[in-house]
Amino acid sequence: MAFKSFLEVNGVPTHVACWGRWVEEEQPDEVIICITGNPGVAGYYYPYLEKIHHITNIPTWVIGHGGHEEPVASNNSTFLRKVGTIKGREAIFNLQGQYNQKVEFIQKYTKATTKIHLLGHSVGAWITLEMFKDDRIKDRIASSQLLFPTIQKIANTPNGFWVNSVLRRITPLIMMLLWILNNVIPTFIFSTLVGWYMHLKGYPAQFADLSVKYLSGSVMNKVLFMAYDEMDRIKELDVVTLNGNKDKIKIVYNRKDGWAPGRLFHDFPTLVPNVFIKEVPYCHAFVLKDYDKMATLTADLIAN
Repeated sequence: MAFKSFLEVNGVPTHVACWGRWVEEEQPDEVIICITGNPGVAGYYYPYLEKIHHITNIPTWVIGHGGHEEPVASNNSTFLRKVGTIKGREAIFNLQGQYNQKVEFIQKYTKATTKIHLLGHSVGAWITLEMFKDDRIKDRIASSQLLFPTIQKIANTPNGFWVNSVLRRITPLIMMLLWILNNVIPTFIFSTLVGWYMHLKGYPAQFADLSVKYLSGSVMNKVLFMAYDEMDRIKELDVVTLNGNKDKIKIVYNRKDGWAPGRLFHDFPTLVPNVFIKEVPYCHAFVLKDYDKMATLTADLIAN
């Protein structure tokens, strides 16, 4: 069972979920921390992380990205307020702000001697890699699993090109459509449409309600804001950091991944000799479809 709540992290109500122990209990000697992709909706990762905890019996935590979910009441909540707008707070919701949020979280809820196993999914892998350069965090990292990592040339990937060249230009239209879906169309119709889409994609029905909340204008505005910053910032591969920490890094990718295609990993044996890298048949959004198999694989990577 997950312990879950919204906590104030880096000035933003942030979704945190834990298996094994709650973050505000005694600081653990060892912990698995998942850093999500974008959107940073922690609930999408529940089945995946629950199985990892079941296999490893290591406390397992996930922290969502700031602003990617609006807070809801829970037994652990000490407050309940809206996330607020981006204007004037860009430094909180951009890529660097999301990184700062994770560092603040780790500093507050783990001790200097805690062994941390980082699971960085998609852009979460970029955030994970940055932590190896941070003196406040790097010595706590026991291992890192970079899962379908968007750590280079993201704007040049098939999906990145679509986001940067098309969606970025029609953001006002997207926001208008979301306003209509959330304010004009009856809620049950909107929910039904999302449920049908999830069914057609082969995604479990349990994620439909999460997706409806994610499609709110307030949340999507922050998701896109972060995505556009990723396009601008994630350029060249950080070969120095990879080589300097390759004994603690394992990479999982899919050659057909639209966000991190196989061609970006062809030179890894030369650029980062002896780094662990494994091709898998699972999709980029594995938490929606292949979470069971990926959980088994991830637990094995942590153990070995």
